[in-house]
Amino acid sequence: MEKKSHVLTYLAEILIIAVIILAAHLIATGAGLKVFSEANDKVDFGTYGACDFRYIYNKETGLLTVRGTGEMPAFGHGSTAAWKSYNKEIRRLIIDEGLTSVSPYAFENCVNLREVVFPSTIQTIDYRSFRGSDYITSVQTTGSP
Repeated sequence: MEKKSHVLTYLAEILIIAVIILAAHLIATGAGLKVFSEANDKVDFGTYGACDFRYIYNKETGLLTVRGTGEMPAFGHGSTAAWKSYNKEIRRLIIDEGLTSVSPYAFENCVNLREVVFPSTIQTIDYRSFRGSDYITSVQTTGSP
């Protein structure tokens, strides 16, 4: 039994050394940074305002997902939304369960937006929320209150 314990300890030490060597190689060659960089080139994410409001934008698919609880933060005319630089690229929008409102100008001038998915928790959609986003062809709701 004692011999098995020593063998397992020895194997664990070899595994740790191998992981350290691999990590050092990835850092030295920049391979690990490249993978992280490529992922950031395809996806943008961030937080905004109160209510634990977060967004994730997939640059390859044009999907914007917004998450949070309670009311969406207020956005000003001319869209001060964090995803403003993607307005012309966004094709699909998913608002996750938990948000209760869509603020004025939140998705202003999303000219390629075609599909919007609202959660069952939405209670208010301001009439200016989708100003200039004139080509929406599909609106769906998900979940249950």
